[in-house]
Amino acid sequence: MMNTPPVHDISFIVKEFTTQGPGATSSPKLKTSQFGLDKLNAALVGKIETLMKDIRSTTEFAGGELQIRHLKDIVQPELRALEKEVDSQIKSQVKYLFLPANQKMEQDALNNAHEMLGKLETELEMVRIEKQAVSEFIGHSPFTGKMQEIFEHFIPRFISKLIDQVLGHFFQSWSANFVTKRKDYEAKLESLEKKKSALEATPEAKATDKQLKDYQDQVKILEGNISTATPADKAKLEKEIKTVQKEIDKITSARAKIEELTKEIKTIQDKFVNMDNIEQGSKQTRIDMNTIGGISTKIVDKASHSTLDGMYLSADELRAKFKEADGKIANLSFNNVPIRLYDNLPPEENKQIISKLTAADAFITTDRVGKKLTNANTAHGFGIPADKRSSIQGVIDTLTANGWYTWEERGTIYIYPDEEMDKVEKWEKQNMKIRFSEETLTEVKTTGFSFPKSNFDSSAVTKALEKLGISEAGWKTRTLGDRVVLIPEKDEQKIGYDLFYNIEEKEIDVNHKSNGGTVILTTGTKGVFERAGTEETLSFLMQGMNVMLFNFSGYGQSTGKPTGDHLKSNMEAAYHHLKTTYPEIEDNKILCKALCMSGGPATHLASLHPKINLLLDQSYADFRDTVADTMKDQLDGYLNTYGKKFDDYFKSKNLTAFRNDLRKWSEGSITAITHLIAKLVAPAWKTYKDIEKVEGNVGLLFTTDDFLMKMDRDIFNNYKALTKNGKADVSIMEMPGVHGDSWLKARGGGTLNPNRDEIDEVIKEYQEGHFKEWHDVFPESIEYCFKEIEKLTVRDDVDPQTLNKIIDKANEKFFKGTDLTNFLREALLINRSYVGRQHIDLFLNKAHLKGNIYA
Repeated sequence: MMNTPPVHDISFIVKEFTTQGPGATSSPKLKTSQFGLDKLNAALVGKIETLMKDIRSTTEFAGGELQIRHLKDIVQPELRALEKEVDSQIKSQVKYLFLPANQKMEQDALNNAHEMLGKLETELEMVRIEKQAVSEFIGHSPFTGKMQEIFEHFIPRFISKLIDQVLGHFFQSWSANFVTKRKDYEAKLESLEKKKSALEATPEAKATDKQLKDYQDQVKILEGNISTATPADKAKLEKEIKTVQKEIDKITSARAKIEELTKEIKTIQDKFVNMDNIEQGSKQTRIDMNTIGGISTKIVDKASHSTLDGMYLSADELRAKFKEADGKIANLSFNNVPIRLYDNLPPEENKQIISKLTAADAFITTDRVGKKLTNANTAHGFGIPADKRSSIQGVIDTLTANGWYTWEERGTIYIYPDEEMDKVEKWEKQNMKIRFSEETLTEVKTTGFSFPKSNFDSSAVTKALEKLGISEAGWKTRTLGDRVVLIPEKDEQKIGYDLFYNIEEKEIDVNHKSNGGTVILTTGTKGVFERAGTEETLSFLMQGMNVMLFNFSGYGQSTGKPTGDHLKSNMEAAYHHLKTTYPEIEDNKILCKALCMSGGPATHLASLHPKINLLLDQSYADFRDTVADTMKDQLDGYLNTYGKKFDDYFKSKNLTAFRNDLRKWSEGSITAITHLIAKLVAPAWKTYKDIEKVEGNVGLLFTTDDFLMKMDRDIFNNYKALTKNGKADVSIMEMPGVHGDSWLKARGGGTLNPNRDEIDEVIKEYQEGHFKEWHDVFPESIEYCFKEIEKLTVRDDVDPQTLNKIIDKANEKFFKGTDLTNFLREALLINRSYVGRQHIDLFLNKAHLKGNIYA
């Protein structure tokens, strides 16, 4: 059996830390300074290089098991001792400089040393993990003899590649990924420019257009002479043509290659421009956050040797900034008449007409075909109780004289503009299913902020709001005369036509306290708050809440490296920073909102401080299960790539059968492979265990088409764990979309309208498999509920209470002794209830986290 080659070439680690490999006297990883650290630098480098030589000799000559033992028993203790020496020596060098102005320099020196040693330790840990994985797989190999030797040659590279993919996908921070890409692009650009320069220096590339044309003309002349040449001369001419044509081909080929290289260089240069724009955009985001009252902050996390970059924003500061821009509190009222109806009213009389219709208890009617509400598939009109005819006859006469169609049916007078009625008649002729709904003609009231139009267009505060995404955060602007109002989109959507409105303004009281909760907002994989948290931040601020943002270790401008333990300690550091800086904030007024990967660290924090509230946005129950699932596709892709790359090798060694056997082995062992790698590499974030300790309000938000987080695994297991302690108030929230979609952009929703048509639609969706995932979790109860729903025959008297009673009976019948009522209720009603913003709005209200930004 052949010795397993080392997965990582330790010599590259030596080069990473030293300028010339073993024996070098200086290191680019340790910075010199006025503290005499250059002497310390040389001493440390010498010790590190001795340690590296020891590691290197072990990896070159020792077997796998011996190497693991050596790393564990000898190298790592030496590393720990060396790390302590770094601390003590650097502190002794600067102990007389503990003045505030010099503390940052001292910390920088400590951070540099820890960064160097941390990276070294990471590489040693990777060697250990990969050796362990290789040993496991070799021990369970299905091959013997020569095939076993080939397997041992293949498996280290296979494991190394798989681990690199996992680490890159889940744990390489956005900033680290950014730096890596820039370095790769720089190296590629340098290579391409060298190739281009070398090519441009060749005679072929230097040839002028005149020289090329002369060659081409020469070929034409020679070809013309062939027709009259003797056989002997013809052969000479053809040979001469080939010679000249070769020169032409050299020139055109050189030019084509230069053009191709130029395009490649331009593509990379454009990438640099894009990356620069992203970096500049992140800087601008921080400036904009400061403009609306944000306070840049640094959070020291001693446990991870990191300084976290963050930002704290408060609703009170934002309101004060509004006042500086001459903003005022605005109470507004509009009506809800669709603009198309207003367009069809007599211009001079429409206000009076609307007033009279309102007084006569008129309502807005809508006919629609299909599910979407668009101009093409909706028609609007008015309905008026027939017993009000005498009081409204003048309005009816005016409208019919202006092209409206009127008829009376079942005690109601209907009146539609001709073009709207034409649509309805067309749908009826085509036998299309028309849905009819009524909406009370009413006044829409809302509260927002108003600004002088000139100020709104020029103010730094309002410009910053626009750039940070106030529109996407759920707030819209309307220009009303010389004022611009900023109002909630949910109210703005109800406004029909803003020709008629009332506005009452009052001064902003800067002494008013919003008294809302505080959100610790974290991002998902590779995210930074400057790029992934602005819209959510504004949404929470405009609801009277405060927001603490920060980047995990190694992300953005935060120092350190992202690991499972470090991310957990980062969350604790952010919490303690918040509590220390703002001691008046109580735990039950804190919401820890986590997206995807950050769900594990966030839940860990909530388990340590059970009274805080938790919102898991598309997150997992067991992180290692999620990592293992993700790896399955990556594993299959790698095997395909590897197989194609080594096709020639396998064929030359007559090993095609081995390749086929290898694929069969990998396909049969894929679950074991992915779970082993996940166990070795991924943090043991078992959210479903930590979440049992949480006592605050908990929200579990997931998307309908999430390829990563599974409803019947992640959401259900977290929910089931929460029901064990019975102390947390749980909300399960589903929204349309795929993994990573923002709840802010999950539009639609509204309350359930359980008439016969709507119930038929729910039943049809059930029959088509829409509730399959729910059915897989609750098969008997779901079937029971739908059988009961099918019995409902009354068209207009079915209400949510009726459906709730069915669910209560199902809960009693199938879940007696447990508390799964809400989960089952969501299974049936969630698609007919709220989505996105409405879900979060209800959750924040229930948790008493919303404040009052108006005063």
